[in-house]
Parts: sequence; structure tokens; C-alpha cells
Amino acid sequence: MAVDFEAEEVFKRHNYALVNSEPFKVWQNDVSRLIITGIGLVPAATAFAWAVSKFDFEEAINIGPAGASSAVKCVVQEYDEEARFDIIRGDQDKNKDELVFANAYEVSVVSSIEPYNDFVFELSHGGRKLTTSSRPVSTRKQRDEAAAKGDLVDMEGYALAMSAKVFSKRLSIIKIVSDFSEQCDIHRNILSLQRRLANIKGVFD
Repeated sequence: MAVDFEAEEVFKRHNYALVNSEPFKVWQNDVSRLIITGIGLVPAATAFAWAVSKFDFEEAINIGPAGASSAVKCVVQEYDEEARFDIIRGDQDKNKDELVFANAYEVSVVSSIEPYNDFVFELSHGGRKLTTSSRPVSTRKQRDEAAAKGDLVDMEGYALAMSAKVFSKRLSIIKIVSDFSEQCDIHRNILSLQRRLANIKGVFD
């Protein structure tokens, strides 16, 4: 995950303990190890390379918030922040033209909107397309630019996908929809989704 404040409820609910602070924070429980990469392409790629040098693992999961591009309609539905819920996988995703705020989606394809970053990484079949930006995407114009390559947009996925390819590691990406318009307060929304994130089934326990 990118930052601590996304994961505060995860740490509490799933009994993670801080086991390393520098150069990257590492939290661990009996099931998994959670590394806080930092925000953006360079920190994410560096954190992945550091993790490969430090730990023995074959598979990694990147999980966290992402914005909706203007390629899809984003709807807001009521949800119970205390309820456990499933990741929406490709074969369960009935409406490809729509994303739901606070739902978690499997990512199948990762690309980047940055110049000279032209690789496309396929992680699975049938899931959502994610594109990565080096800066926050919040305006309508930025969401339109992201729409050319993906339904979802983040700031780390492409770097992690490239790193996983380079180091021959399996990677899954799960994104929870946190914002969809210029009126969204992204930081506030992420804070409001802390419990929701901790309740995704099968990720942290």
C-alpha cells in the first residue's frame, strides 16, 4: 500500500505489527507482510526492488484507492462500512460501463499516461483497466486523458507491474474506488474508506 493513513484500520483489525521502519515501513501479521511504498512511481518501484532484496516471496498484491476516469460512469450506493465484502472479479463484473464508489475491483491490465512509458501489463483476464499518472488526477480534463487508457487511475500501479515483470514475481492489483469528479475531496474520501478497505474478503487474513 502507498501510505499509512490508508491502512490504519487494516493494521488494527488484522493484528499487524510494525517490524521495520527504514527505508520502508513494514507491517506484519501471521498471514502476510504489508509494505508502505510511498506515493508515486519512483517510490513504488524502489520499494518493490527493495522488497525483492530483503524478503523471499513469489506473489505480491497492491491494494488501495484509485480514481475513476471519465471512461465510465461512477455511481454512489449505500454501503455498510462494517460489513465484509468481496472483490469484484472480471467474471462477476456485469456492468463494464459503470464503477461503484467504495467497491473493490480486480485489475487485469495496467498502463501509464506518462510519456515514454508505453508498456502494457496483463495481470489477469476480464478485470478493470488501470492507468497510472505521476500526479493526482482530479480535474475533468485529467480524467478525460486517463480515460483513453483505463477505467481507473492511480499513482503506483504501473511501476509495481513493471517491477514485478523485471523480477519475475506474480502481481495482483485490487483498487477501491475513492473519487470520480472535481467535487471529490480525495484525501477525505480515503480516510472515510479505511474501514471499508480493511473489510475486503481474502486480502489481509
